[in-house]
Amino acid sequence: MEPLGKERVKVYYKLHSSGGYRMLAICDVELLGKEFRHGKVKFKVTEEFFGGSLIDADSPLLKKYISEADSVTVIGEVSLKIVEEIFPLARQAAMFVAGIPYVQVFKSEIL
Repeated sequence: MEPLGKERVKVYYKLHSSGGYRMLAICDVELLGKEFRHGKVKFKVTEEFFGGSLIDADSPLLKKYISEADSVTVIGEVSLKIVEEIFPLARQAAMFVAGIPYVQVFKSEIL
């Protein structure tokens, strides 16, 4: 339990699904609605894609969603740290836009 007076860290998440494919989008709270540029790369953190619901960063439910999704799209340091708990190599795949980490993790099945 968090000490009194200390706010819990939260992130936004949104589940997308189509034809049985489940994609999870996660972003740090302060990034929602912002646009970032780095050279020719422009990245908008939109409400439509990332802004589903707020959830505690340490929520077991969020970790379950990450584990069960077919792909996860992440922007922000807090969000990346959460995903790294499930996918330890996620940071190595991240690109940085204006110093902010962005990564997409895709699961694949070997048949």
